[in-house]
Amino acid sequence: MSYSLSLMRKVVTRGPRALCQRVWILLMQSTSFLRAGALWSRTLILFIVPGEEFIGGGMFSIYNLYRMSIRMREVHQGSVIMCFCPGRRLPRWRNTTIDSGITICPLEFALRASVRARKLLIHVPECLLQDFVEQVGMEKLERLSKRRGMRLNILNQNVTIMPPLPFIEKLRKALPGVTCTCAHPSYSTLEYQQKLGVPVHHLPAWTYPREPVVSAYEEKENIFLVSPDRSEWREPVLSLIGRELPQFRIQVVFNMPFEEYLKLAQRAKFSLTFGEGLDDYFIGVFLRGGIGFAVYNEEFFTAQFHDARTVYPDWETFMHNLVSDVRFLDKKDAYEAINAPVRAQLESVWSSSRTIQHLRDFYEGKFSLL
Repeated sequence: MSYSLSLMRKVVTRGPRALCQRVWILLMQSTSFLRAGALWSRTLILFIVPGEEFIGGGMFSIYNLYRMSIRMREVHQGSVIMCFCPGRRLPRWRNTTIDSGITICPLEFALRASVRARKLLIHVPECLLQDFVEQVGMEKLERLSKRRGMRLNILNQNVTIMPPLPFIEKLRKALPGVTCTCAHPSYSTLEYQQKLGVPVHHLPAWTYPREPVVSAYEEKENIFLVSPDRSEWREPVLSLIGRELPQFRIQVVFNMPFEEYLKLAQRAKFSLTFGEGLDDYFIGVFLRGGIGFAVYNEEFFTAQFHDARTVYPDWETFMHNLVSDVRFLDKKDAYEAINAPVRAQLESVWSSSRTIQHLRDFYEGKFSLL
């Protein structure tokens, strides 16, 4: 493979240690590629992920879509490979913070090695889309579309970080087969499909390798699980909790392995998100029997959460009510009375079985808005 030879030439002058490291990485990637049957497959499905290691709900859900896709070969009849976004930091072959068992290949390696593939589907998360197109090049993407049946799907996990509409318009003109899967019901709508000008399909995010277990109030610990998102309200809110609720340990989720985060989400009595609101820091704790706090964000929440006790209309109301609400809810009856209805609402939208069915529908061309 020309890519492999090029890689070997680059590392020869960098010393034996660098050479061994790169040869080992290439061996792992090549082995994974062969085991997936991608060398001979007529259909190739690629998931694009960052080269940098970081922990985030969007990435968790993409890794799960990758795992689910592997188990759906009877539906799409293809091989499934995870690839680094071109131009991202290398050399690496896995993301140890999310799943050290998944081997990630360079995109160029996958495209050159899959010589028989004449049907390509590339899933690209919204946060990488512009980088991906710029690094690969629009002309090359057009050639892949014409010669190898390449189709691009945008994994829209967060509507607020989607590229601007002029970029999407340019993309769909160059690549008529562009589609978009949306993780939240709030923007899995006909209005959003008309706005983008591409087919939209609801593909609910599911971030967990195992089904959540509901823990009773007695099993919870005095932990306030906090998202790492930036916010002007971050310091005032955390200072308030530390001052007025000193019995709680504030645990910010930052640079920790996914399994450690799951254990904390299972044990934490409360959680707080400074992100989009209806994210895993809110959803995940509720699904495990806990209580999450958030500020209502119409980009992500649907109207059914307007009256939820722990979803506030703004940060001023949040600051005014948080301490008294925590004190009221920190009793078994009140705690479980709040958890049960919100958990039921969340379970009506988010579950592994729903994601699997919606993903199957996507591969079968049964789009939710068509």
